Formats: sequence, structure tokens, C-alpha cells
Amino acid sequence: MESVVKPRTLEERFGQAKMFLFAFLALLLSMSFFMAVFSPLAMGLVFIIYGKKKGLLMALATLIVMTIVSLTWLQSSGFIFVHIGALVFAYFIGDTILSNLHPIKGIMKAGAYILLALTVVILFSVGMSEKSIQGQMIGQVEELAKPILKEKEKFLAQGGNEARQFVELLEKPEVLAEKLLRVMPAYLFVGVFFVLWLNMFLLLRGIRGVLIFTDYPYRDRDLMGFKLPDLLVWGVIAGLALFLGADYFGLGKNAETLGMTVLYCLGIFYFFQGVGVLMFTMNIFRFPAMMKSFILMLMIVTIPWLLAGLGVFDTWADFRTLILKKKMGRDKENKNNSDSDKD
Repeated sequence: MESVVKPRTLEERFGQAKMFLFAFLALLLSMSFFMAVFSPLAMGLVFIIYGKKKGLLMALATLIVMTIVSLTWLQSSGFIFVHIGALVFAYFIGDTILSNLHPIKGIMKAGAYILLALTVVILFSVGMSEKSIQGQMIGQVEELAKPILKEKEKFLAQGGNEARQFVELLEKPEVLAEKLLRVMPAYLFVGVFFVLWLNMFLLLRGIRGVLIFTDYPYRDRDLMGFKLPDLLVWGVIAGLALFLGADYFGLGKNAETLGMTVLYCLGIFYFFQGVGVLMFTMNIFRFPAMMKSFILMLMIVTIPWLLAGLGVFDTWADFRTLILKKKMGRDKENKNNSDSDKD
């Protein structure tokens, strides 16, 4: 009688030790300032590989560790909130994979829930506190600035002129708080969707060794196919008019802030669309994998506005169709030339 070999589960393939490794990596990333944006990816793998139950238990364990470390060693509660955010993002990323949701639908769903929760928390905090929202913001700025100002000289030595300007702002919490209040809605919106998109992209493209053992039917090409409805370009035009025309028409700071918020909120989605166009182009012309990753990361870090602009103009130009037609025309011409040479 033939024995039936039962397929190994993801948990069996990776073992228990890697669960603690991923959790430890998530903790380190949450304490690493800008690298904290990658923390949801590490913790998301715990949810995907070991399931929601173990994922939530491990998330709680890492939160306890982060609380102890933050209050004793780091002496700043800011890292606790950063890690809580990373855990929430990780849960939704894991839920998208485990529920077999389309990555775009998963990002939209997660982004809506997170922004709604943030709005409720902020409104509740303002309502329960004796301080104004600006007073609370000043307190948060002072708290987050502590670890940086504590290592001020080292931070300035490593960062140059931009670091000096940043430190000067941190030393004036009232000014920084006022600036942050104006840009906070736009930055929160962009930050939430960018972190979700970035970690989902890295998961689908860079960690396929995990997903091939799951039933998840989507890959990075599905994420790269994102395209906004054409009508939303009028929102960009209206936002641009408010932002640029506020001073000229005497509409005031509030109109300028509204215009900026609209541009940022729509801009992040056009950025995703622009990345899709860029990746499609590099795939069509068969760029090497390492070169594609380098070009994409370089553009995201240095000129993200160009990718957003590419997404906006894709509304009219439909770059994917144009590039595909050009490639097909070039291939046909090369084939004809090859046939002529044979003759």
C-alpha cells in the first residue's frame, strides 16, 4: 500500500525559530528611524507563515519588549507608537495574503481602516485632553525630538546641511508643530498608503520564496497594473489651482493647505500608477532584474514627484499601449530585416 506524503505547511517549512527571528528583526527596524517603514514586512511574514493567532501573540510579545526597551533604554515613548503602527500594517498585509485579496483591494481596504482609526483616536484624544491639538502636537514633537537632540553632534556629523535644518526645527517645537498641523492630514494619508504599498511590493516581488508555498494567486504584476479613473485628473487640476492661486486670488492659507492636501492625496495614487508604467517599460525592454530594482529605488528616493507626474500624464497618453505598440513595431522591423538578410 502506497503511503501518502502530506504536503508540509508553511510553518513546518520555516520552523519555529524563524518566527522569533522575524519578530526580532521587526523590533530592530522599528527602532531604526527611517528603516522603520520596513518593519511591517518582517512582522507581516509572521502572520503569513504562522497564522493570525500566533502572529497576534508574537505581536503582543514584541510590543511588551518594545515598551520596556523604550521606557528604560531609549527613554522615549515615540518608538512604542512607531511599533504599534508597524504591527497594524503587518496585520493588514498578512490578512490580504491569507484572505486571497487582490493586493490593490487589500491596500485600499487597509488604508481606509487605518485612516479611520487614526481619525477617531485623534478626535478622542483632543476631546479628552485639556490641551489644544496644537499643545498636544508640541508635546509630541518634544518627546520625539529627545533621542535625536541627545545625539545632536553625531546626527549633525552624519547628515550634513539637511540634518542641521532638521535639528533647528526640532529645537523650535512651536514652529514645527504649526507646520505639522497644516501638513498632517496629507502626510498621514500619503504615509499610510505608501508604507502599505511599499511593503506589499517588497513582499510580492522580493520574497516570492514564501508566497509560492501559499494559495495566494496574485503577484507583483497585479500590483503594478494599478490605474486611477480618468475623471480624477480634474481633482489634480483643482488642487493645483487652489495651491498656486491662493496667494494670487487672496484665498488665504486654508485654501493653499486644502489644495496641497488634495495634491498629496491624489499624488500618492498617481505615484503608484507611474511606478507601474516604469516597471512595465523596463519589463517590455527586458532590463536585467538588478538594474530594474536599482532604477526603481533610485527614483523613489530621489524623484518620486516624477513618477507621480508620469502617472498623471498616463491618463491621456496611455503609455503602456504606446510602448507595447512601439516594441511590437520594432520587433516586426527586426524580423523583416533578418528575413531580408537570409534572402
